[in-house]
Amino acid sequence: MILKSQEELINEINNGQNLAPEASQSYVSTTPDNFNQWISENREMLERRKSKPYFLENNKGLVL
Repeated sequence: MILKSQEELINEINNGQNLAPEASQSYVSTTPDNFNQWISENREMLERRKSKPYFLENNKGLVL
């Protein structure tokens, strides 16, 4: 997920709103195809590692 822009956040606060992140123009709901391909190609190597990259650990629901 990408954070709301500063403009979106200010407008939301000024209008007394609390919109879901999905309402942002910057919202990203899925990972890019080239990232998914890289994960597929490197899955075995990633599973063998003692310590996994933070981007994998922090996004377990989206990756692996």
